Amino acid sequence: MARPNAQALAHALFDWEVACERPLFADAARTYAAVLGTRGLVVYRELAATMYAALREHHTTSLEYRRLEHIRATLEKM
Repeated sequence: MARPNAQALAHALFDWEVACERPLFADAARTYAAVLGTRGLVVYRELAATMYAALREHHTTSLEYRRLEHIRATLEKM
């Protein structure tokens, strides 16, 4: 079976989870873990860590920061 590009999928899912006004993509890493595979999950974690570090100092009350907190908690449980 054909598999999607794990890196591209990780980028798309991460962007949707952070930016989507509705929680349609909440827990995307867990939901799509089998499709993302090891490489995709590594990319997802890297994206979360990078964005978290950028927001941590100045934007701790933003919606994106709260979503990143949730993403990080989800990834820690995986």
